[in-house]
Amino acid sequence: MKQAPLRRLCDCAQRIILKGGTHLVFILIGYSGLSAQEYPQIRQWQETLSYFNPAAIARTESQHLMGLYSYAERWSKLYAVMMDLPVSFLGRSHGVGGQVIGRTRGLFTDTEFSARYAWLQSLPRGGRIQVGLEGGLSRITFDGARAIAEGIMNAELPTTKVEGKAFDLGVGLLWEQQRFSLGLSAQHLFASKVSFSDRYQVHLPRSYTASLSLYLGRVETGLSWRPSLLARYHDESGYRIDMGLGAWWRNRFTAGLIYRWGRALGVQLGATIGGIFLGYQGECITRRERQYQHELLLRYNLPLTRSTNKPTHYKSVRLL
Repeated sequence: MKQAPLRRLCDCAQRIILKGGTHLVFILIGYSGLSAQEYPQIRQWQETLSYFNPAAIARTESQHLMGLYSYAERWSKLYAVMMDLPVSFLGRSHGVGGQVIGRTRGLFTDTEFSARYAWLQSLPRGGRIQVGLEGGLSRITFDGARAIAEGIMNAELPTTKVEGKAFDLGVGLLWEQQRFSLGLSAQHLFASKVSFSDRYQVHLPRSYTASLSLYLGRVETGLSWRPSLLARYHDESGYRIDMGLGAWWRNRFTAGLIYRWGRALGVQLGATIGGIFLGYQGECITRRERQYQHELLLRYNLPLTRSTNKPTHYKSVRLL
């Protein structure tokens, strides 16, 4: 690519950052011009592990329906709806689930629809192995008309609202015991391209995630501690490492601290009332100009009726 188009593209990116609050301009010009799309960042990963690992569904004998809203000051808004449940088929236990995630970032709107399946296998000495598969459809929209209305003028950018779609796959593995859970996953395996037109394209970079959670203390009857670690590598944005320590009282009320390596420091609060869990996480960004991020989560657990001749599987101590 020649120097002049690069200079014009940089000038355009600066105007979008100043005018629209967008930190990433991912449209490069030409057939060979590709850029990477950031993933929507969900912060309460302990409660939404299936977003990072498709094997982390049907972890209890209940149906879970979850809604999440996240707001990052001067940056983006995100919402998510997730569900999963265990099913029995041909004498075996399986898990199925799905999610819809939407995010608005300045001139860009991202929506992702995902369906998940997990094969569940109880272990002879307790615990369970789960192997998951995920198929997802990503839709990305760029509002060129709004860019013009806000005074962002560049002949190389679309002048109308355009969108593109792409399909991708993810796989995951989850090992759960009474006192810990360990997960590994890989997502966007195809690194699919999202095409707005013949000239404007982005791609969805691969990501790889490892997670570890420990359950220490009297989980059901008293005070317990939940140290946790999430390590994620994204082909475009690099590493994300989250470390957390939560205190739980009788598996119903929680308060904790989280640290995202080199990026953010935050607090977590949560309470379970009946079959409803309400969680909150607030963060202060430490990497650049101080910003605050907030995330609310609401989950409803609906117990499923099981026939008495079905074997009882291991239940995660994290959920009732």
